[in-house]
Amino acid sequence: MAKNNIWLNNKEKSSSWVHSLKLRTSGALLKRIPGPLLARASFMLFNPRGQREYEFKKVTPDLRWYLPTKMGSVAVHVFNNEGPAVVLVHGWADTAKRFDALIEKLLEEKYTVYALDIIGHGFSEGKKAHIFGFIDSVEAVLKKVNTQKELHAVVCHSMGSLATLN
Repeated sequence: MAKNNIWLNNKEKSSSWVHSLKLRTSGALLKRIPGPLLARASFMLFNPRGQREYEFKKVTPDLRWYLPTKMGSVAVHVFNNEGPAVVLVHGWADTAKRFDALIEKLLEEKYTVYALDIIGHGFSEGKKAHIFGFIDSVEAVLKKVNTQKELHAVVCHSMGSLATLN
């Protein structure tokens, strides 16, 4: 192992004075943040301000599924076509509407498109969101889509990518 690489499980590196200083500084800074400000920051972190209900501008879904997850029902906008399936997963504080132009192009290419609204976003249930909600949403949709059509691709943005890779 090269001397300049830092690994999380390397005890020699993690016990270095630089690492200790970083931890002490972080803790000292967190202690100085007033409780109400810290509470507000965590509220904003777990409550996305994404648009709740909306309409697609370029295309209209053929139907909308509501699939159960541990955190509530996830909304899936289904654009039927004869081709294989493409699933679209948006990022934090966003909705499936982000993919409006892409959906139009995919439909022109004869793909069937499934665009989901993650829990706490868009037409899905819930007021809070976090990575586990993203993961549950993606898993529920992929499970259902695999029973309907051959899956050709999953297109993701930002936090949706992280959830899909899980």
